[in-house]
Amino acid sequence: MPHRDKPINELLYDALRIHSARTSGRMPRKVVIHYDDGSTASYVLPVGPLPDLDQHTPEQEKWPPVDGWGFRPGEFSLNGTIYRLGGRDWQILRSIVESSQGITLAELRKKVWDGYPVEDSSLRSAISRLKKRLNETLGLPEEFELFTLSDGCYRIAPL
Repeated sequence: MPHRDKPINELLYDALRIHSARTSGRMPRKVVIHYDDGSTASYVLPVGPLPDLDQHTPEQEKWPPVDGWGFRPGEFSLNGTIYRLGGRDWQILRSIVESSQGITLAELRKKVWDGYPVEDSSLRSAISRLKKRLNETLGLPEEFELFTLSDGCYRIAPL
């Protein structure tokens, strides 16, 4: 949950970016922010196309990154090539890539499903489907293990 000391424009930017990633760019009608002190703030948004959320960020100038992974709502890049990916697949991939020590199923459940009670088998199935989709998209051999699992943590394999 956000802290009260974070500027409202940053909170709204974060909320819109997350919503856009989860809904493949659909514009929300209202944003409700739940603060860690238990209070909430609600903002009704005008109807219209989704604004360019990255127009004022330094990341846009570097998009796509020439080396390694990069993420923007609804897409990711690998070594300078941009690929479209949305919803939970995008969130799973970003969570695994950005976890330097690896990420457990419990951590994925918390990050991607907001703590919703999802069975481990469903999470493993979602990861398996994403691996297959990414192997096809990136032109990797079918047997290539894009995600490794060791000590209960998923990690991204070096490419």
